[in-house]
Amino acid sequence: QPESKIEFRELDLVQVKGKDEPVTIFEVCNSDPEPIREQKLGSREKFAEALTNYRAQKWTAATTKFKSCLKDCPADGAAALYLERCKIFKNTPPPKDWKGEQVFTQK
Repeated sequence: QPESKIEFRELDLVQVKGKDEPVTIFEVCNSDPEPIREQKLGSREKFAEALTNYRAQKWTAATTKFKSCLKDCPADGAAALYLERCKIFKNTPPPKDWKGEQVFTQK
């Protein structure tokens, strides 16, 4: 039986109710159907760069990279979600102490 390796990418930084520190969430790409798995893995570096731009509040750079990820993989729901967030934050910036986390106020 061949050794299978886990293929993943960082997806989000989430702060849940009752926790002080945000938690990093990863997406496992192994179970994605082909060619979606290949497309996501192919743009994994670009997605990571887009996330870095997003967390630095560089909305234009993040938007460009997330759009490129979507071009590589039209089924990339995470890239589409981040594009929407960039649009919102460009118009209504997050608080000064924001570190890129998505805050959930309910469990």
